[in-house]
Amino acid sequence: MNDTKVIDHGWNRIKHEIALMADAYVKVGFPASRDKQHKDSVQTIAQVAVENEYGVPEKNIPSRPFMRQALDKNENKLHERIKQYAKDIYGGLIGTHKAMALLGSEHKGDIEKEIRTGDFKPNAPLTIAIKGSSRPLIDTGQMVQSVQFEIGKGKTI
Repeated sequence: MNDTKVIDHGWNRIKHEIALMADAYVKVGFPASRDKQHKDSVQTIAQVAVENEYGVPEKNIPSRPFMRQALDKNENKLHERIKQYAKDIYGGLIGTHKAMALLGSEHKGDIEKEIRTGDFKPNAPLTIAIKGSSRPLIDTGQMVQSVQFEIGKGKTI
C-alpha cells in the first residue's frame, strides 16, 4: 500500500495558467467583429479610424496617429503591467483571462485618452466651420466610443 501524499502547493494551477498564456493575446482598437457603420459616412468606424491614423493625402486628411501615439506614450507602463500581471498570475492572485482583460481595458483607455487629448494637426477651417469645433478626431464621439479590446488565443498579426 502506498501512503504517499501529494501536496500540490498550486503547481497544477500554475501549469494551467502557463498553458493559457502560451499563445494568448489581446487586441485593442476597432475589431472587425464589432465594427459598425459610421453615422456620417458610408465607411465603417474602423475605416474612418485607419484614414485618420495614417492620413489620406488625396482626401486632404492628415495623419493623426492616435493609436501609435497611445502605444508610444504608454509602452513602458504596459510592459511593467505585463510583468506585474505575470507575477500576480504565478502567485495565484488573478487568472490569465483577468490579466488580459485588465491589460486590454487599460490600453483601451490609453487610446481613448489620446483621441480626446492628443496633439494632432488642427482641423482645416472648412472642417471647423462644418462641425463647429477645432478638435481633431472628435465630432460625434462615435469613434472614441467604439474603441474595444478582444482577448484571443492562437496566432494573430
